[in-house]
Amino acid sequence: MDVHAPDFVQVQHKEHLLYGVAEVDWLDLRLQLPDRAPVIGIDPGQVNMGLTVLRGRGAWSYQIKLPSTLDPVERVTECIHVVTYLLERENITGCRRACVEYAAFAALYGQVALAENRTSAVVALLKANTLQIDIPSPGTIRKEVFGTAKEKAEELWPFIPKDAASSLGCALYAFKKAEG
Repeated sequence: MDVHAPDFVQVQHKEHLLYGVAEVDWLDLRLQLPDRAPVIGIDPGQVNMGLTVLRGRGAWSYQIKLPSTLDPVERVTECIHVVTYLLERENITGCRRACVEYAAFAALYGQVALAENRTSAVVALLKANTLQIDIPSPGTIRKEVFGTAKEKAEELWPFIPKDAASSLGCALYAFKKAEG
């Protein structure tokens, strides 16, 4: 798997969706990967988050924006609802493996809201009967997927929205771990 190859990932289609209070950009991606069982990657965020489902040689990647005005209970509820909806939209249940990005400890603000959304994403994955969920740090994901902790998905794939690109990196981490 050469994530640095110019043709590794291509955007086939992009569409804007609305789900409740969330705004969602959906991308249909074509990847240079072997055909395997689905894996999921999630880059949680306070307001913006990404979710990618790798399935076969393709992927569906979502850039999700939640309103910043939500109180903690609303944020948790909406995060669980939107992740659950997107997994159901892709008909994902009993997924073999998922990766939810852990905290970037250099960030000074918003860690509580980020932890709430990370936990909400894990709850949605558990509701979808995901068999194994990894929660590695961003540096661990980048080192495993890109070969160095310094390279970021949004820099490698600038044509994919930032959080969707990061969630693709998370999904590739899950893919590599599932391969053993």
